[in-house]
Amino acid sequence: MRNLLKLAVLSFALNFGTAGWAQSSPSNAGQTKKEEKRLEREARKLDREAAQAQGEDRVLARMSEELGIPVETLKQQKESSKLGFGDLFIADSLAKATNKTFEELLAEFQGGKGWGRIANENNVRLGEIISQAKRNANAVEAARRNEERRAAREAEARERPAETPGAKRGAAETRGPGSMGAGRPTTPPSKRP
Repeated sequence: MRNLLKLAVLSFALNFGTAGWAQSSPSNAGQTKKEEKRLEREARKLDREAAQAQGEDRVLARMSEELGIPVETLKQQKESSKLGFGDLFIADSLAKATNKTFEELLAEFQGGKGWGRIANENNVRLGEIISQAKRNANAVEAARRNEERRAAREAEARERPAETPGAKRGAAETRGPGSMGAGRPTTPPSKRP
């Protein structure tokens, strides 16, 4: 009987006591705030990338690939919610992690809850969402840089004059009266008569 009572008390403490402590702990709240700031930073990176030339298409394509959501659905969500690209990514990532709908999470966010609090209340580790957002922002940035490099190479190629056949000549072919060594004998001094 005593063992059963001890087991019940221990079970209660583990299930309710530590869960409440973890959510209300000052160090956990501080950690959540730090993670929320990191998440906001990654969201802003996505928004900045979307502001670049053809960035919206690049960001939507990458988000679609990362989240497994069609681009058209993402466009509709963005239009109806008025979220930036970063917040849109976070909302869809949390929806995927919590098995809640995008609309449910959007209502919570627009009701005044931050993404960190929403994640915490749904037992989602914000670090995982931050990693996804960072990976997504970095991939979009890398794609933009690659496109810029490709465009610069193409522009450079257009600016170069087209080479004509025989345009590259060796030094022996280009010697003439005004070049160095002009008028000098071509045989070495030791072989001269």
